[in-house]
Amino acid sequence: MKTSKTILRWLALYFALLAAFTLLIVGVCAIPTSAIRANASESAYEILAQRWYYKPLGDSFLNLDAFTDALMMNLELSVDSREPCRAALENNWHRFSESENAYLQLGTTKLIDNDLDGLERVSYARYWHGYMVFQRPLLTVMSVGGIRVVNYILLFGLATLCAILLAKKLSKTTALFFIISLICVSFPLVPLCMQFSTCFYISLAAMAAVMLFSRLTNSRNSLLMSFFAIGAICQYFDFLTTPQLTLGLPLLAYIWTKNPDKKWREVIVCSLAWAAGYALLWSSKWLIATLLTDNNILADAVANLGLRTSNKMSADEDLTFIYIVKRFVYQPFADKNVEWTLFSVLAIAVAAVVLWWRRQKGLPIIRENAYLLLVAAIPIVWFALTRNHSVLHRWFTWRALMITILATAVFVYNTLKTNKISQQ
Repeated sequence: MKTSKTILRWLALYFALLAAFTLLIVGVCAIPTSAIRANASESAYEILAQRWYYKPLGDSFLNLDAFTDALMMNLELSVDSREPCRAALENNWHRFSESENAYLQLGTTKLIDNDLDGLERVSYARYWHGYMVFQRPLLTVMSVGGIRVVNYILLFGLATLCAILLAKKLSKTTALFFIISLICVSFPLVPLCMQFSTCFYISLAAMAAVMLFSRLTNSRNSLLMSFFAIGAICQYFDFLTTPQLTLGLPLLAYIWTKNPDKKWREVIVCSLAWAAGYALLWSSKWLIATLLTDNNILADAVANLGLRTSNKMSADEDLTFIYIVKRFVYQPFADKNVEWTLFSVLAIAVAAVVLWWRRQKGLPIIRENAYLLLVAAIPIVWFALTRNHSVLHRWFTWRALMITILATAVFVYNTLKTNKISQQ
């Protein structure tokens, strides 16, 4: 009887999420495009006026992504609100077919003027595009400038809340490490880009929720269902930017506040639950859209999944070990990019701990905090599984290393602090 109730709860969660995701995106696609046209057009003009990949301070790993933000505005303007269900499932956008280099820029410009001559309608249905649930209502009252202000207020508010909760429930030191890790991944730039903001919203909100509402993690089933839901929500809103954050930050918050036995096991089972929610609800979109439209979206999604997880950079270029080292080590060092500093600090910290351990024979202390190294490895595992996407878009996927920075810093602090206490 207990098993059947558990199964029913899981089925109810899955279908509730699926129904909510579908109804929400269909609902916002029913908002007349005429109601958002003025603000969406103004936003698109403002975004198009920027350089596609502007580099603040000249650092390539601090790029802003005007290209994807412009694509999001194009998608918003391309919604046919007369057929909201089809629009929500097909997710069409318009590009200028006569230009290879400026297809999005020219296509969006003509779309703003409602001139469809020479435009090609393209489906982008392999994503849910859940960001529209918030953006379309906002675009009825404000342009992208207002959305960026909202992003700054809400994201910094969430980050402040998480820091305060960490300081109260754990220690000021842990809160400080959290703030430093945010700074290391250029968090102040994130609200400027709509694409970058999504995963930070979800991860910070989930982190705070885990610390505020104990019922989310007070039983094994509740814990796994919570992380299943977080994974599902992440893939609904995200454009595949830094999804690892939505797993790592709430996971650390749960382990630090609940202090469960066998913490390494908690990392594994919560990660599997998150991955199940992420994969199952994403593939559900492909199946629903294929069944209810004329497009074979499932085949397109599977083909792109194969590409993004492949060992190919392009048709003529393999993602060899030498290539990856050149991109992530040699080139950053030559260009003096910020990520080289981060990797150097992490390498020195890990080396220091290894040397200290060998000298002090601190195996029990290392074992007690080893779960932090598992959490730190989450972005690395993701990069290995999605090699093509992670390397091609390394200038924004690198922010997922916030988890690595935070978990490694706490690992070093905990092991050194524990050893000092034991010697007193």
